Amino acid sequence: MQIIYLSEKDARKDGRRMRRAVTSSTSIRIKIIQERKQHVDLLAPKTLAYLFKSILFQIVIQQLNGAALLSVNDRTEHTFIGQWLILNDQSAYRWYTSGIIYDLQNNDLRWEGDGTPISMDNTFWLNQAELNKPGEHIVYTYGVFDYLWSRTVASSKLPYICEIRVEEAYRVIQQERDYAISYAWYKGTSHFVRPDLNPHLFISRNGKLYFSEVSHADQGDYRCLTKLISYNGAAIGTNQPPSRTSLPIELVVQNAVASEWGPEISNDFVAVFPSTPMIGQTIYLECLAFGLIPITYHWERIGLPMPPKASLSDHNRVLTIPNVELEDTGMYVCHARRKNVAFTYKNFTLSIEGKPFFSYPLKNQHVDIGGQLTWRCEATARPQATYEWYKNGIKLETIQGQLTVLRNTLTIQNLDPAKDNGMYQCAAQNIHGKVFSDAELRVLGFKPTFQKNPMQEKTYGGIQGTVTIICDPEAAPTPTYQWFKNNVNLGLSPGDTTSRIRMLQNGNLLINDINTGDAGTYMCRVENQFGADGASSILVITSKTTINIRPLNTIVRINNTAFMSCQASVGQYQELIYSWTFNGVDINTEQNYHYIQGVSQTLPGLYIRHADSSHTGYYECFAKTTQDMASARAYLTVEGPPGEPGGVFSTPGSITMSSLRLAWSVGQDNGRAILYYIVEGKPAISNDWAVLIQYVADSAGIVPGEDQTKRYVLVEGLNPGTGYHFRVRAANSFGIGPPSLVSEIYQTQPAPPLKSPDDVGGGGGSVGDLTITWTVSLSGRMDKYVTQVGVAYYYSLYEVMVHAFNNLGNGPNSTVSTIFSAEDMPVGVVQNVHSRRYNGTAIMVTWDAVDNVREVMKGTLMGYQVNYWERNDTDPILNSISWRVELPYGLIIGLIPDTWYAFTVQAFNTAGLNPLSEAAFQRTFMRPPRHYPTEVHVGSHGSQSVYITWRGVSTGAEEEPLEGYKIWHWPLGDDIRSAKELSVGKVDNAVIYGIQKNNLYMVRILAYSRGGDGTPSKTRYFTLGMYCLHSL
Repeated sequence: MQIIYLSEKDARKDGRRMRRAVTSSTSIRIKIIQERKQHVDLLAPKTLAYLFKSILFQIVIQQLNGAALLSVNDRTEHTFIGQWLILNDQSAYRWYTSGIIYDLQNNDLRWEGDGTPISMDNTFWLNQAELNKPGEHIVYTYGVFDYLWSRTVASSKLPYICEIRVEEAYRVIQQERDYAISYAWYKGTSHFVRPDLNPHLFISRNGKLYFSEVSHADQGDYRCLTKLISYNGAAIGTNQPPSRTSLPIELVVQNAVASEWGPEISNDFVAVFPSTPMIGQTIYLECLAFGLIPITYHWERIGLPMPPKASLSDHNRVLTIPNVELEDTGMYVCHARRKNVAFTYKNFTLSIEGKPFFSYPLKNQHVDIGGQLTWRCEATARPQATYEWYKNGIKLETIQGQLTVLRNTLTIQNLDPAKDNGMYQCAAQNIHGKVFSDAELRVLGFKPTFQKNPMQEKTYGGIQGTVTIICDPEAAPTPTYQWFKNNVNLGLSPGDTTSRIRMLQNGNLLINDINTGDAGTYMCRVENQFGADGASSILVITSKTTINIRPLNTIVRINNTAFMSCQASVGQYQELIYSWTFNGVDINTEQNYHYIQGVSQTLPGLYIRHADSSHTGYYECFAKTTQDMASARAYLTVEGPPGEPGGVFSTPGSITMSSLRLAWSVGQDNGRAILYYIVEGKPAISNDWAVLIQYVADSAGIVPGEDQTKRYVLVEGLNPGTGYHFRVRAANSFGIGPPSLVSEIYQTQPAPPLKSPDDVGGGGGSVGDLTITWTVSLSGRMDKYVTQVGVAYYYSLYEVMVHAFNNLGNGPNSTVSTIFSAEDMPVGVVQNVHSRRYNGTAIMVTWDAVDNVREVMKGTLMGYQVNYWERNDTDPILNSISWRVELPYGLIIGLIPDTWYAFTVQAFNTAGLNPLSEAAFQRTFMRPPRHYPTEVHVGSHGSQSVYITWRGVSTGAEEEPLEGYKIWHWPLGDDIRSAKELSVGKVDNAVIYGIQKNNLYMVRILAYSRGGDGTPSKTRYFTLGMYCLHSL
């Protein structure tokens, strides 16, 4: 897939309506003049191809406002783009026939085809002959954007093209990216930039190399090295991912007056990578301040503590949050401080995005025939989710009077099993994905039955107490209730709240102030349109405390709430207290928030909230009065993920150099069969656990002839000679359980090294040395070896390889690298040194360049050094200035006016300087004008010009004769360095053109001569209004 961005300002170019997408990688030279702000950042070349699955996206340099055109290569890409647009940009896209050529040689995108708009559902795969049909240029106009479909040579045709908004195009690209780019920089030919050792350097994940401040030591050629990596540690499918190295970027540093300034946090920061953080990713917040080092950094989170998993690195400039979650959203602040002198800070609001997940999924529904169902699902998502409803895989739409679909709510009226039974799905979707929650709807209609919930054979009630006789049949629709005592209809109505004997709203029978006359057989008769049924319970009157509603054995899912009812019958004037125990231990509801005593459907009992596996066991209810006590108990089963496996160990004799056989005991299944296990491990010296085996089926872990209560698996891919801890998790249909206890340390057998050293390079040292450097694989530190090759072999090219070894043998060789031996002192002498006056404090020195060949330079030319001193001083101070460039001239500044100087020039390489050249002599000009113009006045001249006058200056005997005046003017708020300069002769007035109306300007005037620029006048402010000029 290829993409090009267009904007209104690019619509017309040379009379045509077309924009080319040029992506070139060129050498960049950056010249830094050290003034107040001494910092720079180097930009990596932007021609980077990102490999996404099987799709190649070529990202054009500029991302402009307006529309984007996406060319699509095959049906797989078309399906992805089409689905993505349906979800995210349903109105603002259009497809066309095309035929695109991407010219790699000229870095150009061109179109051929008639640009006919077509439906997304049409057949796109036209014959090549149809794509190559000739025609005139056809321009399709969309809003303010015009596109040209130009006819070119038939080559690499692509079937069709899609026009969408530019921001949507960029997000499409982000959706499919499974890989990322890592960046490294090196200076010269082999010296990698090490920010860990040089705190003024910073390599951002945006590819740029930043300098908080620059010095002469930073001068040189820099190259950017890019390599394809995977996101979040996923496998990339190759041991040698593709990499590219940029052309050199030269950094030139010139002298300036040192100053103390900063810190100032760069406009590029605070930055987050990836740019759209997603749930589960490892994200990096970067912060960099410019200014005089040392600069210290620290982070805080406004209103909340830092995530416990967050960590700092790279001199605290990078905040890393692994496995980021929605809860990590918030405002983060980067603070930068320079000693105790100055500090600054910048806020950044971190927003986490992710595909939806259901916080309230659908549950199976069993509802009455003819009734109404209101069904809701709720998903958490960033950005916010949209919802759809499906029945048996078919999308549902609102049907007046029968079905209403409103976002996450589905309402079905007048339920009928013939049309409404089935599997329903609630779909939640955003730009990151689509998820489903499904459940079954059964519309039921059957006669009442007490088969599942029979009435208690006997119910006990205490004199003057209260008793509830429960009648809970299964029926659909809800039946009508009638109560009989000894076969006599009591004539009760549901919902009565005043009678001593009354029927509750749910059909149960409540008797208050029990007396001996209430004893007897009570029958509950229920009836609906499908039939009738009845059941009876004998009420027994006692004088002691009795539990007439006993707790029942209960099953609850993990993280849900269970209720165990318990109701006792006592005398009317007796005080009754309920208490509970769990596995024989008293439950304190005030100290344990999982437990609370309450009422459910008029029955007292115990709620177990947010139940987990630790709540499985026996619960006993105690009903206590001042005279006696009664109790009853039931068992609670919490279904959920399995408990932790036990006793993780390595079977004897199974350890090799890279594997071992692990065993463990099966833990509690917590209501559902264990499906598989996850094996995790970590080196003994590390704190980070890694998944070693993602899926070990329960059946696969059973070994015939071994203990059937244990499971076994072979763990491979371990490092030789390394001690490991292991732990195991079990999983069932409810999820993954907690990890087992950590095993003891098991050490694999030793072996020769498995990995070759990285970053093999070298060079430098004393003459006769060959210095070889490399990065040690595990520690990341640089190591080196120096051997003698002899003075005669100075600056000679060598091929080198490095491998690691131990007492068991050699490891693999590194790739071959080419390096130079150390340079010798150069012998060539700089010739034809000349000098000319530049101004009162500077002299330009020129010379003939030396031959940059091995025999003359004994290496390669790094630059030149100019030595200078006062000619007439009997004991002069020798000064020097060097340039790491090959230019045959240099400007010497900071000299004394009207003074003779002597100059010599030397060439140098890494070994040192060549012999001195012959001396050249030159005198600086006298001083520039000392006084500045006064009485500056600005007047109106034209619609875009002003007239300015001033009182001139005169020069003294120590100053060069006056040559004229310079006028600087610039808009208020801009830097003075951006001022426009107007030079005039020895006059006292001038006209300034190009002035914009209603803008406030600043102006300063100075005199100049051969000695240089004089002192500028005081600043004057003026603005050119609609009809007049205002001078301030």
